Amino acid sequence: MTGCERPGSLRCEYVDRDGAGCPTRWCRGHMSHVRERVFCRRHAGVVRALPAGTTLKGTLPPVDNRALSLLRWTGETLDPLMRRALQQHRPDGMLLVDPVRLLSQRGSHLWRRSWAVADAAGQTAIDLDVAEEADALLIASVDGRVVAQSVPPWVIHRTSDPDRDLFLRRAFYERVVMAVHAAVTGAA
Repeated sequence: MTGCERPGSLRCEYVDRDGAGCPTRWCRGHMSHVRERVFCRRHAGVVRALPAGTTLKGTLPPVDNRALSLLRWTGETLDPLMRRALQQHRPDGMLLVDPVRLLSQRGSHLWRRSWAVADAAGQTAIDLDVAEEADALLIASVDGRVVAQSVPPWVIHRTSDPDRDLFLRRAFYERVVMAVHAAVTGAA
């Protein structure tokens, strides 16, 4: 870790579905323990994003791919807002929340997190997707129709101004939420 002078004595135990391992080594103060294993902070976040009980061997995305970590980060931030949009739309409906899951088809891998609300009148569903082939692009859909797609500003570039960085993050999330909300309220 930048600025840390302690020796990196522990290797990250992350091994992707193709058998490639993370080459980084970490000191005890900068490593993370997840599922009784040692990971660098980035890969700890990837493993934490998987539903409990998911087998790690043969499941994990490529070492240098950010799809799952981006979906985890944005999904956690947007979760209460997605729930609120659906509950406002169908207040008497049953809210269903799907954890992150991998959808694979013909060698293509897509990570998805979903929310839905169902009542006697029907169902409305929100999906957030990040494909491994375009691991910087977040796609939001309502009932299968894309309503927003964008690369988050912190992926494009970080600013040296924390206030500007925070402003850009909030603006990004606000655009996604506004697009989803407009689609949800029009889905009735």
